[in-house]
Amino acid sequence: MQKYVKNYLDYHGLCIGDLILCEVCGKPTIIPDNMEIHHIIYRSQGGSDEPENLIALCAGEDDTCHSKAHRRELTPEYLTGLISANI
Repeated sequence: MQKYVKNYLDYHGLCIGDLILCEVCGKPTIIPDNMEIHHIIYRSQGGSDEPENLIALCAGEDDTCHSKAHRRELTPEYLTGLISANI
């Protein structure tokens, strides 16, 4: 398991096999099936592995929130706003 995924799961009190909701659309899935822990600010752009920079997004198909984030249809500003609203 990658360090940033462990950071996210530990911060939220989750384990592999738990039910989790996509933080954008609310689609439920079991960790890690069809769920990606996504860096809001990419590490290559100075983003950290801290939970404040991570968000759970549905994945596995072309039109998922994770693929939309990589196509920049869900901007870092939008994703940060979601995290801020849920704190």
